[in-house]
Amino acid sequence: MFKSLKIDPTITQSNGDSTFTFHIKKPDPDLQPDLKKYYTWFHDGDVKTTRGAYTGKVLHGVYEKFNHQGSLLGKGEFNHGLKTGVWLSWYDNGEMRTQLVYRQGVRSGPFREFYVTGETAKKGKYRNDKLVGKIIHYNEDGTTLKTERFDNGKLIVPKVKKIKVKKNKTTHPATDSLRQKKDRKSLKRSDLKKKKTSEEGNSKNLKKPTQIKVKAQNKSDSKTEKKKRPGKLKKHDTSQPKAYHDPDDPTRL
Repeated sequence: MFKSLKIDPTITQSNGDSTFTFHIKKPDPDLQPDLKKYYTWFHDGDVKTTRGAYTGKVLHGVYEKFNHQGSLLGKGEFNHGLKTGVWLSWYDNGEMRTQLVYRQGVRSGPFREFYVTGETAKKGKYRNDKLVGKIIHYNEDGTTLKTERFDNGKLIVPKVKKIKVKKNKTTHPATDSLRQKKDRKSLKRSDLKKKKTSEEGNSKNLKKPTQIKVKAQNKSDSKTEKKKRPGKLKKHDTSQPKAYHDPDDPTRL
């Protein structure tokens, strides 16, 4: 609450450790309040901020804030109760605190935030009071702490590249059982192929000596048969032998 406040278009009054200087004016009856925007207005000796409506007189013109030592703490401008243009704020030691851009009561444009030492702590951009694009955070020594990206006020989480890792059999029993089945099938097939080829080789190896032995045996058998086979029997001559007549035989008639 402002004490001993004089109602005047330009008001300068102390409140605690701070002093405010601002200007007020009667609201324009032709301007209808925007229900989405925040208005700063003055009524009954106090400055108030409400959304979508106001009463009394609205702040209009340059606004300044000082500490008890007279150092500037904040400066900006109002247009019919709405912040507009560049708004700056400072620490008590005189170092810059924030830099913001307003358009008809809404943050819209580049911004910066600073450490008490004066080093940049954060920078980026607002659009319609929402963070957009790349927002960079800094350490007090000026090095980059992190970088974020926003889309209409929402943080964009970067996609993590999937790294293919061999699955542990103990952690994925279902997948591993299928894989084991496939492995068993492939092993069976390979075993069958090996068995088939080995059997074919064995059959080839077995056929050759048996054929040779059979042939040799056949040859030996044929020889023995030839030896054992008797010669052709001569037909027995049943005819009577011809009589021999000695010409000098006296008995011959």
